[in-house]
Amino acid sequence: MSILRASRSLKSCVWQLGIAAGIFSIVIFGHYQRFKNEGIWHQPVAIFFDSFFFTILVITLLRLIDREPLVMISDEGIWLRRNRFPFSRLDFSAWDDISGYWHEIRAFRGSVSDVLKVALKSSDKQYRVDLTALGSESGEILQVFGAFARLNKIKDLGSESYT
Repeated sequence: MSILRASRSLKSCVWQLGIAAGIFSIVIFGHYQRFKNEGIWHQPVAIFFDSFFFTILVITLLRLIDREPLVMISDEGIWLRRNRFPFSRLDFSAWDDISGYWHEIRAFRGSVSDVLKVALKSSDKQYRVDLTALGSESGEILQVFGAFARLNKIKDLGSESYT
C-alpha cells in the first residue's frame, strides 16, 4: 500500500530547462559567426562546448518529461531512485534493511538544500534524496518517513546544518 509518492516539482524542472536552454542558445549564437566564417570542423573546442551544453539541455528536458516518483514511502519500506538521471528505476529497501537515517540542511548564498540520507544494513550504500527539488513539502516527507522509522525502530542519526 503506497502512502507517499514524491516527484520532482514542475517549477524546479522548468527553471532548470530555461537556464539550460538560455546557456545553450548563448553558446550556439556566440559560435555561429565563427562557424560561418571558418567552417564547423575547424573549431573542436567550440564543438565540445556545444555538445556539452546540448547534453545538459537534453537531460533537463528528460527530467521535465519524467513524472515518476523519486521517493515512495509505504508500510512495507521505501523506494528510492537509484540515481539522479531521468527514468532510472526505483530501488526498494524494506524497513528492516535500513540501519539509520539523517536529515541535512545546507544553506549557501541564499539557497537552501534539504537532504534525507538513508543507510542500509545489507550494504555500505547510502541513498541521498534532495527534498528541496520535490513537489511535496520536505517536512511532510520527513514526518512520514520518521513515523515509519520510529515504528520499525530505525535509528535517527540526527540532523546536521551547514551554512
